[in-house]
Amino acid sequence: MNASTGRVSAVDVFLHVVIPVALAAGMFAFWPLDANTMQRASSNMVTGASIVSSLMCGVAVMLFQLRTQIASERGFASRGERRLIDETYYDVLWSVVVGFSAVALIVVGDFVSHLSPCAWKALVAAAIALVANMAMATCMGIKRIAAAYEIISKVWDRAGNGDNPRS
Repeated sequence: MNASTGRVSAVDVFLHVVIPVALAAGMFAFWPLDANTMQRASSNMVTGASIVSSLMCGVAVMLFQLRTQIASERGFASRGERRLIDETYYDVLWSVVVGFSAVALIVVGDFVSHLSPCAWKALVAAAIALVANMAMATCMGIKRIAAAYEIISKVWDRAGNGDNPRS
């Protein structure tokens, strides 16, 4: 939802919901890989999603610290600047939760794979949707981190705490 208009963005729905669901549905329906290849692909997804989620968890901690610092210093940042940092924090947290959820689905799918190939296929397809959503959320978070950096560097310049390399 766009914070300034209060409306849901059609582009965001397309990027964060439609593309991941279509990708998962396509994988489930057409499943081009054999079981052995899919096991390796699942292992790679677990590794990648775990690494990215863990790194984003560290970013969330840093954003939390930044927000706490800004809250303790009156006049340090405007309401809009604080909102940008808050939205970035929520994007990063969403990326972490979705990434760890994808890993959980793949792990459960691995246990189910010998009992029901169809259930395994469905779980891995759902994990693919989550990984695609995580990638979109991570990109959005990185974009907002860049904008937040610009804001903070301006605040530092106003406070006389450092040089802005972009000026």
